[in-house]
Amino acid sequence: MVQISRGSRQLSSSKFSISQILLTIVLCAVSYYSGTVTHKDSIGCENVNDLKNAVKENNNVALNDSEIEALVQKRVRQELSAAKEKLPSSAKETQYFSNSVSQYMNGVVRVPKDGFVKKYDYGPPMDAATDKNGDVMIFYNSPKALPSDDTHQHMAQFSSGAGIGVLEVDDATANCDTMNVINTNNPGNTRQCLAIVGNYESYNVQRWMRVPMDGGKLDKSLPMRAVSRGYASNGSQQFMPPKPNNIKKHWGMLETYFRSIEETLGRLKSIADKIAKDNTIIVMTCNMGQSELLMNFVCNARSKGLSTDNVLVFPTDQNTKDLAEGLGLATFYDERF
Repeated sequence: MVQISRGSRQLSSSKFSISQILLTIVLCAVSYYSGTVTHKDSIGCENVNDLKNAVKENNNVALNDSEIEALVQKRVRQELSAAKEKLPSSAKETQYFSNSVSQYMNGVVRVPKDGFVKKYDYGPPMDAATDKNGDVMIFYNSPKALPSDDTHQHMAQFSSGAGIGVLEVDDATANCDTMNVINTNNPGNTRQCLAIVGNYESYNVQRWMRVPMDGGKLDKSLPMRAVSRGYASNGSQQFMPPKPNNIKKHWGMLETYFRSIEETLGRLKSIADKIAKDNTIIVMTCNMGQSELLMNFVCNARSKGLSTDNVLVFPTDQNTKDLAEGLGLATFYDERF
């Protein structure tokens, strides 16, 4: 016979189930914690007598797991709430965000990165989760978007000193009607910061760096200025304004296009008529450098049972044309352009 003794009282397995015994142990642990943090013996296991009496009165009614869990969670919250009130003010929870940012910031949680990108697959191949890049941060712009569960909602709004809480993706995003997703990293391992500004909704990420006005590498003594997204810390720029000879070259290509517009439209119409569904086609353009994204799109669509029969790709080179057609996609390519 399993018995748990405390003083002169005993709980016998002949009168209490294992679940009831575990419930008592949990409550005793909470009581011990409460007494420890307040340095008082103000909460004891005898405070659960009312709960034990209620169990005795319903001893002939079997409690299922969910009922026992609800009972445990309710009492634990009551005991922790009472203990928190007795903590010194310096040890109490603090709210993550003040009222000065409440128009756009009302809570924060973490979710596992692998689970997030699996549920919300938005195209580009994702780096595998690591120890230092294993979670996604979710900020709640509206209090209505917070998780439904009271415990989860409280965790998103208040810091207990144990770090930002972790939720499953479904729980964290259940009340999000819209969601903006930002991919970020720290290229060049610079002393990079991320600023979130409450303003009109913008889908552009502005980049600022401490670099000379006439170009050059990162200089920590200079003030920050706005730069293009292709500006690297060593001073190189991936996106430069086109040179005059390039501009004239493309003018020539446009002239060729305009001179053959009627012929081009005729060829396009015959392709579109063959693949259109409900008078609709999906138009994409791709070069060899982005072909990995095209393959990812097609494979992902088919894995979800989505047809790509009405997709028309405009490849910019012969290799991409061959790849797209190898994936079963319709293409339009004219080497003159």
